[in-house]
Amino acid sequence: MRDLSDRMHQPELTSVINAIIQADELGVGIGQLLRIQGDQLRHKRFARAETLANEAPVKILFPVVIFIFPSVFIILVGPILHQAMQTLAG
Repeated sequence: MRDLSDRMHQPELTSVINAIIQADELGVGIGQLLRIQGDQLRHKRFARAETLANEAPVKILFPVVIFIFPSVFIILVGPILHQAMQTLAG
């Protein structure tokens, strides 16, 4: 199992494998160990998802300002300017 852990280079997998090996050496039940490891991994995954979700508004701000805002501005202000130009011209 340690070979698998060395080949994969995944900290989560290494943690689980080390815990399984230690539980086997100490004669502790693996079921409870796997539940605890699963809870810890779920918590880490949830925390990472929260971090990425908090970064999303900052990353989307630039495309909104550059691409979407000008389009909306043209759609909303364009007819007003067109009407004003026609009124002033004639």
